[in-house]
Order: sequence, then C-alpha cells, then structure tokens
Amino acid sequence: MEIIILILSAILVISTGFFVLAIINMKMRNEKLAEALLYSALQGKMLREELEVQMQKVQDAALQDDDGFIKFLSESRQWAFDYIEQVQEAVSAFKNSVDSNAKYYEKAGHIVDSVHKKSLEEFVHAYRELEKLLPNEEKTEEKK
Repeated sequence: MEIIILILSAILVISTGFFVLAIINMKMRNEKLAEALLYSALQGKMLREELEVQMQKVQDAALQDDDGFIKFLSESRQWAFDYIEQVQEAVSAFKNSVDSNAKYYEKAGHIVDSVHKKSLEEFVHAYRELEKLLPNEEKTEEKK
C-alpha cells in the first residue's frame, strides 16, 4: 500500500508541477497578448493622429486653393471692368470726334457723288454699329 501512496503522491506532485507550468505558460501568453494589444492600441492612436494631421493638411490646401481661386476671380473681374471702361471711353472719344461728320454725311452725303461714297457709307454704318455698344446715356443716368 505504501507504494500506491508513493505513486499517487508522485503523480500528484508531477500533475501539480504540470498545472503550475501550465499556469505560468498561460500567464506569459496573457502578458504577451496584453503587450500586443497595448502595442496595437498605441499604433491605432498614432495612426488616427497622423490621419487627422493629414486631413487637416488637405483641408488647409483646399482652403488655400479656394482663396487663390476667389482672388483670381476678383482680380479677373476687376480687370474686365477696367477693360470695359477703357473701351467705352475710347469708343466715346471716337464718337465725340466723328459723330458730327457722320451726321453731316447722313443728311447731305447723298447729294455729293464721289469715289469715296461707298467707303463713307460703310464707315458711317460701321460707326453706328460701334455706337450701339456704348451704354445708353438715359439708362446710365437713371441708374445713378
């Protein structure tokens, strides 16, 4: 009977040893899993932060592009208004210079037969078409 008790005691000690080793092994695995989980969480946080930084850069770049485009539109608009004003002033000066001659030709030009008659008719016609591009003085005064 002593041998059975000895064998059972040995089995108990050996199984307790295996049990302790299994617990130690599980604890080490849990620690490694905890480390891996912590590492993954830290990497996730770092990736989120980097993503936010990159998204902010994209938004900033978009705002700069929008600001640049708006500035371009504003400058282009001003340039167009300045150009239109210059052209209207030039056409108006041309009108002031030529209008009396065109009116005279329209009233009395058909009386005089000249080699320039066709050219003068074309000139007066083109002048009247150009004159239509000027703003109507009555409408311009009403807006003021």
